[in-house]
Amino acid sequence: ELTQQERQELFSSYKPGDPTSHPAVNLILNEFYESIAEGPTFLCSVCNRDCYKKGVQKLDKMKIKHKTLLDKCLSYSDSNEWICHTCKRNIDKNELPPLALANEMCTSTIPIELSDLCHLERQLICLILTFMMIVSLYRGAQRGLKGQVVLVPAAVDKTMNVLPRQFSESQVIPLNLKRRLSDKGQLSKQYIRPDAVHKAYQYLKQNNPFYQQTELRKDWKNDRNQNPEFYNEPKDDHVSEQDHVSEQSDTTDSEDEVDLDNPPEVVHELQYKRSVHSSTFMYPAEGPDISTNEILNIAPGENQTPTHIFQDKDWEAKAFPHLFPCGKSTFNFKRSKKLTPRQYIKARLLSHDKRFSESTEYLFQCVHWAEVVDIQNSIQIALKKSTTADVTVGQLRNPDAILKLMRNEEIKASFKSIRGSPSYWKQMSMDMLAKIKHFGPYTFFITMSIADFHIPEVIKVIAHQYGMHLTNAEIQNMSWQQKRIWLMRNPVIAARHIDHIFGQIWKKCILSGLHPVGKILNWDGRGEAQLRGEFHTHNAIHCADAPVLTDEKNEENDRIVAKYVELYCDTCIPDEAEEPELNYLVLHRQTH
Repeated sequence: ELTQQERQELFSSYKPGDPTSHPAVNLILNEFYESIAEGPTFLCSVCNRDCYKKGVQKLDKMKIKHKTLLDKCLSYSDSNEWICHTCKRNIDKNELPPLALANEMCTSTIPIELSDLCHLERQLICLILTFMMIVSLYRGAQRGLKGQVVLVPAAVDKTMNVLPRQFSESQVIPLNLKRRLSDKGQLSKQYIRPDAVHKAYQYLKQNNPFYQQTELRKDWKNDRNQNPEFYNEPKDDHVSEQDHVSEQSDTTDSEDEVDLDNPPEVVHELQYKRSVHSSTFMYPAEGPDISTNEILNIAPGENQTPTHIFQDKDWEAKAFPHLFPCGKSTFNFKRSKKLTPRQYIKARLLSHDKRFSESTEYLFQCVHWAEVVDIQNSIQIALKKSTTADVTVGQLRNPDAILKLMRNEEIKASFKSIRGSPSYWKQMSMDMLAKIKHFGPYTFFITMSIADFHIPEVIKVIAHQYGMHLTNAEIQNMSWQQKRIWLMRNPVIAARHIDHIFGQIWKKCILSGLHPVGKILNWDGRGEAQLRGEFHTHNAIHCADAPVLTDEKNEENDRIVAKYVELYCDTCIPDEAEEPELNYLVLHRQTH
């Protein structure tokens, strides 16, 4: 531990261009690595959110004035060691924290009937289907969303009546999920277990109020004869079931064995098995490797009118029954303290209960939900500013009335908080021009990207959330696919810690007393996602006493600028013998 004076003396001895072995460089690097080694492992006793150490404080009951309210909030928590600053401020005001579990935010335990389902099996028991296009991003560990999310009510009764029920627990059948039964293509195809689907449905029927109105036919029999359009059966009637089974025993799932010498039935079976197990553009295939000669086609949303989050207040429980088994504690559930959508989303995704942050569909639905709410709020504010009278539907259908509203600058200005809108970029450009006018031209432009497959701290933090303590050596010895699985397991934790690393780079390194790029007067940053889905930032900074490159020909000024640049920028490859670590980083991370 150094005193403040000793720290300043150490930093003042460092000059730009000194080797990385300088004590001041080692000091800030050690502080940086120490700050990113710890993830969001501090559990708030009130809201049950995983927080970083800077976001919590020790819970001392003796210093809390309103102990009755605190006891009410702590009754839902297993740990009473930490409390986040947000909950602490509310309790000090004698107000129930909106994010507290005591504010009807506690969810019921997921039963084994629902937790054991694969993705397509979960889709079959949903009262609302979330149609979205989820794609795997280029060479990354994350997924992306293309287009909008559409909520479509599903006829669960029809689906349950079609699924076979006389099979054993181990029986599986191939299933195609379609928008319409007449479609040639499908949204998702996968092997499912009818017995597991029916057990999940029966649990929801007994415990979820939204499933009370659904009924199964008591006189159920094999539905193949009554609804032949649900099945896709082979056309080769001359092949008997016994012959087909005997031929399957000699077949394997290898592309090399699909050739002209095999019988047509064998070639068809091999090709079909591969098509069922291939990953679609939406979801990865799961399920055991079982071959069959018929496919069940399901279109639960056919002839249904799409709904909206503002039309159906219970959309959350109906679309994600595996997350809300009892249909309670959703956003529109009755609470003592009302929540905003962003508060609710933050509480769910940052919760110690990983069911929400692990669900890719729920995560993208929350992103879509937040954007829709922001746009709607901006429209309402714009209309209130632009006119004192009520706006009717007839006016909004009139093109002249719309143009009149658009001519008013206030309606555009109200969208400045919506990222990507013209007014948002106009606000950002005006802000940048004002800073350039005050500070002058920017000195440096810095782009920071995360090498998440090569930084062990990210995977280490994710593993720690699941009770595993991995060492740097264990992570470095992992294959690319193993690292990818860890990063995909919880995208919320991965994104949070990557953002935390960027913040610590500025706090511990760039803005430290070492001044690695000069004394910074102002800096502006913008974060965005790369093609592979990971977060990176673009930053422009103003440095004190930085020379300005002018348009006029001035050799003296050019020499001053070049000398200043050479203080902080270098295009040489460091000597491998003197600085092996820096040499490795430059060759493997900074070479393009």
